[in-house]
Amino acid sequence: MEMDTALKRYKQLHNPPSPTRHETLTNGDNNGEDRISNLPESILCHILSKLPTKFAAGTAILSTKWNNLFASIPNPTIDIDDSLLLNPHNNTPSSHFINFMNHLFTVTLIDVPTIHKLHLQCHHDYGNSNIDELVYIALKRNVTGLSLFFNVKNTGVSIPGLFDSTTLVDLLLSQHYGLNVPDSVCLPKLKRLYLDYVGFVDGESFERVVDGCPVLEELSLDGVEFQEIEVLCISSSTIRFLLVHNCYHNECEVVMDTPALEIIFYNDYAPIYYPLINFSSLLKAHIDIGPSNEQLEEEEEDETSQYGQNVSKLVAACSNVGFMYLSNSSVSAISCARLRVPTFYNLTELFLGDLNGHGWALLPHLLESAPNLEILAFMEGFSEYTGCYAKFQNSLQHGVPTCVSSRIRDIFFEEFNGEGDEFDLVEYFLKTAQVMTKMEFSFSSSLPLEKQYSTWTKLLLMQKGTKTCRVEFRKEVTVNVVTFCLLGDENESQPRD
Repeated sequence: MEMDTALKRYKQLHNPPSPTRHETLTNGDNNGEDRISNLPESILCHILSKLPTKFAAGTAILSTKWNNLFASIPNPTIDIDDSLLLNPHNNTPSSHFINFMNHLFTVTLIDVPTIHKLHLQCHHDYGNSNIDELVYIALKRNVTGLSLFFNVKNTGVSIPGLFDSTTLVDLLLSQHYGLNVPDSVCLPKLKRLYLDYVGFVDGESFERVVDGCPVLEELSLDGVEFQEIEVLCISSSTIRFLLVHNCYHNECEVVMDTPALEIIFYNDYAPIYYPLINFSSLLKAHIDIGPSNEQLEEEEEDETSQYGQNVSKLVAACSNVGFMYLSNSSVSAISCARLRVPTFYNLTELFLGDLNGHGWALLPHLLESAPNLEILAFMEGFSEYTGCYAKFQNSLQHGVPTCVSSRIRDIFFEEFNGEGDEFDLVEYFLKTAQVMTKMEFSFSSSLPLEKQYSTWTKLLLMQKGTKTCRVEFRKEVTVNVVTFCLLGDENESQPRD
């Protein structure tokens, strides 16, 4: 017993316990001094600026030194998520949220002349008038960035002051609620405008917003709704980035007069018509434009419908790009329109969605129209196979396209299924792409391990026909092949009955 006590005492002396959290905050003499509070005020303010506002403001109760420290942060960013203030017992909105926000702006930050950014995320309805008042106060404090998220329908901000700010640089507004756009919009410094599910009375009110942003560089329209609209006009000489997603459902014409635009993400229904498209500076285009139900019915009656011509016109306006992605529906529309594909002299990277029969037939025309293409990627595999390689061959009007014989370096096959027509296309590129150095594959996740193994084996054998190109596989393909081989060895090693 004495030996055990002595051994225990020895361990305590030579292996002291780790200090408690409280002890780490005090000095080495253990006199109770708060070591964090002794840091320079500039460092403490920097630490607080990295915390959510609820916690940063709460440090005022620690001691008299911390009482006004949060208010001393120069040009603070206010970050409020009401989920941090929900009632922990029933996940309902706290009645103190608006009181907390009012106290924050009218008491804690009363002497702060400038707020850098306000991030506000609300999952409940606190009354639009209360929200408007909070945003109004932030605007009066010369805020440069507003990120406002409202997850409840008919909840949001709609004060005229939102469109009259000489300091606002960034505005992100996500709300299922209409905007009250004044007759005059003045946002002379706004560079980035992101609108999610915001409602406009008409197209003219939206145009006033864009016209009132003379230095706007980035515009994102995601699910934006219009009560009445005949023409959606996006006209700006400064916009460089544009995202359009699910905004107008083929109910209007669309004008895009954006001569400085460099990047566009366009994922929407096809409009009635494009009176004007100006993409003279465009470098990258992601085009995923699909038909509405009405347009699908029209396609069944007339393959050369206005829909296909509209998609072709949009793609033709992107003729200066160096990078382009075309979805399945976009490729199909271009093929059905039967219009001549323009020449893309600057195009070096072409990424395609899953190709159906129309896509197989259009592929040679796309290759012939891109004489300097270096990278070709089939991003989502092929949705049709049987007889499709024959469609590809029949569309080769002028022999091997220039880019295939002398330019293409890399080809990527995603979601490869190991079908006969796919192998024929692989063989075609291996034989004709004289300067190709890499062909990379990933397999469809639904492909059985046994077929993945046989497909992997066949592709490696096909590589022997070329001296310059190496066939490579994504990591998950290699893992699956190794797994199949190990399972096969394990089954062979088991005794037979």
